[in-house]
Amino acid sequence: MADTYSRLDSASPGPLYLRDRDLEEALDLLVNATRNLTESARETLESRGYGMAHYRVLHALSQNPSVPVAHLLGILKVRKQSLHRVLTPLVDADLVVQSPGERDRRQRLLKLSDEGESLVRELTDQARADLAEAFRLAGPAAVAGFRSVLHKLTGKIDGGA
Repeated sequence: MADTYSRLDSASPGPLYLRDRDLEEALDLLVNATRNLTESARETLESRGYGMAHYRVLHALSQNPSVPVAHLLGILKVRKQSLHRVLTPLVDADLVVQSPGERDRRQRLLKLSDEGESLVRELTDQARADLAEAFRLAGPAAVAGFRSVLHKLTGKIDGGA
């Protein structure tokens, strides 16, 4: 595989962290870190008959309370049919509450019920503990760099924290 990222010009080897093997390692680490961080949540969800798509909806609602369905579709980058298939069992289980919009009664606003909020806390407890330990061991400069990279990858503006 050509190492196209390591050479900014023919006289310079370029930044070492942009080499193909380093980028591949970073991708592998991200995939495996995500798997490890969500392992506990996956087990809890499976015991309740849910999957990771349900987790994504619950997590999105925990970060965006009283969100309109149309906005949630954009956050999750899914189609309405896909969201409906995952959302229906969560609403039926009283984990998610739907209410009409204040200005437009046709609009459906979604938020977690108290039980849904409790489930999200249960699903994320282990990941938060694992992140806290990794952050503690890495130190503030590494955490700031990590957050900066993730902000760039997710398209969010880095708040500098």
